Amino acid sequence: MPAELADLAPPNWWERTRGRALSLFRRHAPEVLKQLQNTQQQVDGAVVAYERRQRDIQQLAHDAEAVLDELKKQARDQHAAALAAADRVPVCRKSDRFRPGR
Repeated sequence: MPAELADLAPPNWWERTRGRALSLFRRHAPEVLKQLQNTQQQVDGAVVAYERRQRDIQQLAHDAEAVLDELKKQARDQHAAALAAADRVPVCRKSDRFRPGR
């Protein structure tokens, strides 16, 4: 920034201008200021609710992954047990069928 322009703007001019505008606004439109504050509180509340829902959803996703892992483990165990049981069952031939009255 050229030195000439820096000399034109006094230090803290924005804060002073903003303060004056806010003071005028408070004097002439207190209801609007109150509504803006309420709106900010509503936005803050919505952000907090969103963050809480996000944490809840992350926890649910984590829990779902744990349940899925457990179900996969149970499926593997049951498959292995079924294979072991199949190995223990003798294969029946047609001639080995049960015939009543024999």
